[in-house]
Amino acid sequence: TSDAFRYFDDARVVFGMLGEDPGMFFRFLFGINLDAPEPQVYFDQMRGWTSSYSYGIINDNPTIIRLNVLINFLSFGHYHVHTVIMSFLSLIGGVAMIKGFSRMTRINPAVLLIVSLLLPSLMLWTSGVLKEAPMMFALGLLTYKAICWYRDGKLKSLVLVIGLVVALFFIKGYVILVFIPALLFLILARYARGRILYLFAISHLVVF
Repeated sequence: TSDAFRYFDDARVVFGMLGEDPGMFFRFLFGINLDAPEPQVYFDQMRGWTSSYSYGIINDNPTIIRLNVLINFLSFGHYHVHTVIMSFLSLIGGVAMIKGFSRMTRINPAVLLIVSLLLPSLMLWTSGVLKEAPMMFALGLLTYKAICWYRDGKLKSLVLVIGLVVALFFIKGYVILVFIPALLFLILARYARGRILYLFAISHLVVF
């Protein structure tokens, strides 16, 4: 009954469509015309596609289910292959976050390692078949590329930042909403003149 197994089981339902009805498989994979009557027979078999919680933003459950559908091509339906891949994604995000912060601050690398990878709660939630693993992947890369853009101002870094913001909106929308003041602060710190403390306060007041 946990979210992890609901996402996994729903992904198996969608993956099974590939052999039964390939057209329906791609409709679910890309979200094409799912309000029509035909997909309803498959929705009746799913438990996690729709969310019982609403934050006033897009439902992000289908994103994690679709990711599990893609992993199914490698796992052949074995749950712990999904666990390993999700853990690896969160590890990549944690390492990217460490690299980003080490370019921006003088914090001891051991401290960065602990807060980015080794906090017990963080390790628990990012090591399962849940939204937190791809969220950590995207958030870590966003942190790294945003700091790279702040340092070098390259268009490639900016494009990647925008892409990761969009990805996070579909993975866990409210997380990127919380992250917006930090991104605005980086923009102000790069282009506006003034004391850092004032720019930090202004960015939060504007978002508030």
